[in-house]
Amino acid sequence: MAAQVTLAQLTAGKTRDQIYAELLAGLQTNGFPTTDWADGGADKTMVQIFATALADLSGKMLPNIAFGGFVNYDTGDWLTVLAHEVYELDRNLATNTLGNIQLYCAAGAGPYTIQPGTLFFLGQTGNSYFNTGYLDGTGTFQIGAVVLRAPGFSAVTHSGGVGTVTPSGANSGGLSIVVKIVLAGGRNAGKFTISRDNGTTYDAAQTLIPVAGVYTDALTGITITFSNDNFLLNDLYSFQSYGLVTLRLQSESPNNSTAVPPLNYTDPAQSITQMVTPLAGVTCSNVSADYSKVVHTGNGTGTIALTRTNPAAPPSACSVTLRIDVAGDPGVASWSYNLNNAGYVSAGAVASFDIPGVNIHVQLNAGSSSPGFLLGDTYLVRAPGSWIVQQGQDQESDASLKLRCKARWPALAVVPTLSKYTLWVLAASTQITQVLPQTDGTVNNKVNLYIAGQAGAVGQYVVNQMHAYLNSVTDLTDFPNVVSATNRAVSLAAGVTVKVKAAQLATAKPLVQAAIAALMNGVGINGKLYLSQLIDAIMNVPGMIDVLGLTITGANADTNTNLQLPVTPGAVEVTQWTQDVTTLWTWTGI
Repeated sequence: MAAQVTLAQLTAGKTRDQIYAELLAGLQTNGFPTTDWADGGADKTMVQIFATALADLSGKMLPNIAFGGFVNYDTGDWLTVLAHEVYELDRNLATNTLGNIQLYCAAGAGPYTIQPGTLFFLGQTGNSYFNTGYLDGTGTFQIGAVVLRAPGFSAVTHSGGVGTVTPSGANSGGLSIVVKIVLAGGRNAGKFTISRDNGTTYDAAQTLIPVAGVYTDALTGITITFSNDNFLLNDLYSFQSYGLVTLRLQSESPNNSTAVPPLNYTDPAQSITQMVTPLAGVTCSNVSADYSKVVHTGNGTGTIALTRTNPAAPPSACSVTLRIDVAGDPGVASWSYNLNNAGYVSAGAVASFDIPGVNIHVQLNAGSSSPGFLLGDTYLVRAPGSWIVQQGQDQESDASLKLRCKARWPALAVVPTLSKYTLWVLAASTQITQVLPQTDGTVNNKVNLYIAGQAGAVGQYVVNQMHAYLNSVTDLTDFPNVVSATNRAVSLAAGVTVKVKAAQLATAKPLVQAAIAALMNGVGINGKLYLSQLIDAIMNVPGMIDVLGLTITGANADTNTNLQLPVTPGAVEVTQWTQDVTTLWTWTGI
């Protein structure tokens, strides 16, 4: 039986010395006195130049052309061309991180007109961001100028009766408040409700106008005084609270974890507090919202709003899916909720409901058509939210692009396979680069899809996006459950000595950093990081002589040499590496 032949063997090129020897032998056969040629002479030098060029062609160009037809062997630009031409897939380019930051104006400061691209911010990690626009009173991103004013209130505009509303006291700033009269009458008789997003959603509670006419909103701290006792049904009183604006930020550069230093824009909440372009009396912070953006799957026009059941406490960390069971408008439509994928529980035909145990109040709001809520529509939300709207990613790696190429064939199957789910997830978001599909051990039709991005764990908004997408493409009998892997911080020993040829010391440092970053990014969800792989990656950099003292901190496998994920039993983990070895290690030129 013939031995297995590999493509690498078939495409093995010749070395410069082998080609040089063959050229000299051929010239000698044809009568050239090659043995008389002196080293350094014109004749031998010309042959050496030809040998070098042919070795490059033999060892690099020709194998690349051969590998270009095989996804397992292809790399770099050749793989990009193969994926596009054969699999109709394009390599995902590097992206910027986008997020929101709040600016607070002190009393007596401002007003400031803020144009896009004029403010720069610095995180505690050293990452730099700039503003691209702002969020209006409904939370919608707008491109244009926004005015930041000192704390206070605009004039109140209203329609209807002669009753008046006057705001005062502390305020949350940056809000468009609307007070709506829902029961005509004066103090201790009329009732009202409040919207804090310019009338898009109102509190479900109908509050009695106090006897004293003074009401303090627990969510915003704003005090509202009712006067004149002539409030008519559906009267609207609108005003702006000043002192705060929310800006949209963009990272200064696309993500690039292989750069020196690495560009990983993963700043935690409340860590971007420095303005590089300061404004007198203005402070900033990238705070997280209570909830992620609601992801709606279906054709209904009705919307849901979430508020705290207890205004003084934040909601518990959870995921909630609402499903419409009987079509209708608020109060007529019947719906169920699914808390943390524990199964659906009927809420009945109610317009509002408190999800038990998580401090979340759900309000159904009528849509632009009736009925606004349609049978089978779902609404997915998670708490807490994130300041990040889009997590920046490196340019897609060869390993990730190969995975998407290989998943193209299973995607044609009638029965959803694990590979088909992998393709769907990778196709739905460029922020996901790793997928670990596993059939559930308890529920027969449930597939758990653990996902991660190049920077590690992904935000809840990405998980929501995946749920919504998979709900739109899977059969009714399938139950895909998307969960983000958790980050496992990985660090390498600090006391490492690297020996490099002196002439190549400067170029070797960034190449080693990039090689380690690429290896870390490719470990995979619940994968294994081998010390030997790290040493190999480092020693393959041109000019390397030796690396001493290299260990993986917290290694837990194979006599504490390698790192096997997950470190926490039963968890689903992905590597997160942020060190800069160009400054951490000792580099010696020899």
